[in-house]
Amino acid sequence: MTPRELKSAIEERLKMAHSRVYYQNATSSAPFPHLVFDLPNAIDQGDPPEVWVLDVDGWDKGVDTAALDALMESVDSVLQRQTLVAGGARARVYRDIRLSPITEDNTELKRRRYTYQVRVYQ
Repeated sequence: MTPRELKSAIEERLKMAHSRVYYQNATSSAPFPHLVFDLPNAIDQGDPPEVWVLDVDGWDKGVDTAALDALMESVDSVLQRQTLVAGGARARVYRDIRLSPITEDNTELKRRRYTYQVRVYQ
């Protein structure tokens, strides 16, 4: 599974949770709420699996965080312990960390981050 195939498989899966999904950065005009994901690094120890780190940030605007919390629950339901298939390989996704609310300089913005391990088996 190439990095591009993995990115596409993750994006497809995230779109099951929400229609507005961006890789690495959302546009400045992106409507809220939305998701931003990144694959910042991978560890290949020579034996399967290769392990990728997947960060998924949920963003919303406003005082109430109920919609954002529900969005992140939806993200978790489409990723946690799920299998992705692409390019003749498969990847298994495991949640690693659920960060508590992340404080932004702009207090109107609300963000949550879930970090996953994506174990790719060729």
